[in-house]
Amino acid sequence: MGKIFGIALVFVMIVGLAGLATLLRPVLADDPVVTFPDPKLDAAIREVIGKPTGDICQSDLEGLTNFNASYKVISGLAGLEYCINLTTLNLSYNEISDISALSSLTNLTTLDLSNSWISDISPLSSLTNLTELYLNFNPISDISPLSSLTNLTVLHFRGEVSVGIQVQISDISPLSSLTNLTTLDLYGNRISDISPLNSLINLTTLDLSRNRISNISPLSSLINLTTLDLYGNRISDISPLNSLINLTTLDLYDNRISDISPLNSLINLTTLDLYDNRISNISPLNSLINLSRLNLSRNRISDISPLAGNIGLDEGDTVHLLYNYLDLTPDSPARNDIRTLLERGVSVSYSPQEKILSIMLRLIGGIIAAVVIVGLVIFLLVRRKRRAS
Repeated sequence: MGKIFGIALVFVMIVGLAGLATLLRPVLADDPVVTFPDPKLDAAIREVIGKPTGDICQSDLEGLTNFNASYKVISGLAGLEYCINLTTLNLSYNEISDISALSSLTNLTTLDLSNSWISDISPLSSLTNLTELYLNFNPISDISPLSSLTNLTVLHFRGEVSVGIQVQISDISPLSSLTNLTTLDLYGNRISDISPLNSLINLTTLDLSRNRISNISPLSSLINLTTLDLYGNRISDISPLNSLINLTTLDLYDNRISDISPLNSLINLTTLDLYDNRISNISPLNSLINLSRLNLSRNRISDISPLAGNIGLDEGDTVHLLYNYLDLTPDSPARNDIRTLLERGVSVSYSPQEKILSIMLRLIGGIIAAVVIVGLVIFLLVRRKRRAS
């Protein structure tokens, strides 16, 4: 009898354990082990979730909403697709090329992928909750996947040529749908056509420095701009800027500008950089009484009386006038105007100026170059005519 009872007890225990395993199986299946094949990513994940050893389960990742893994030498992102509650992710300065693991992270609002090896950004097209995106210095040429990210308010896409890799874009038409943008940085690309930007009327900060832009007429509609950077382009006509009366900072360094009369309406400007242009007449600056920083170096200016007449330039303000055509002899008009500014507390840098000899040499050099070109053309025409006869 006791033997039969023992067998029955063992049977009940086996059945009970089997039932318990059956009950636990879906629980275990719902909390799978997640692996991160890239050891640098694995270490970064373990550090942030506080689990230095043992299996990482999906439940361990549920509380992960912010993850900063910049400068970790990460090359693979496999496993990151299970971090579905992430809202902020920083993967800048790594060695990543494949970002397909990010396509399922639809809760992301801020993503930084700057300074890596990414060329295909199509996995980002599903991340429609993004409000901030940083893609600086990656070998990306096609930005069409960004057109669906209509909640973006901040987009940084700086380009350059680095270690033989072209890291620049030329077509920005996909950006025309991103009408919620307030900050856009496209520094250092190959952009010449900026017409897609004319619909981005919520922009307050725009950087288009070091591109190939000559026509800035699409900017005339961006009346909410407060900061505009256009240095290092091919701009000569700045009349479209006349309507941007909310501008406080304007950088036009290194362009081809000679006429600055459109600036006279920009009375809210506090910082204006016109370094290295072709300006001789600065009378429009007389009305910009809120200026505190003004750079006019490397132009063709000989008369600075409009600055002396600008009553807004006073204590603590800065004016740069290096390498112009100012006569700095004692009691010259320019010298007296500089003295007036200094007496009002303005910091003025004005020496050295362009030497008359160097100006003359440039003119002579230009004339010689023109004569050589004309002579070469005549020589080629005569040669062609002789061959024909």
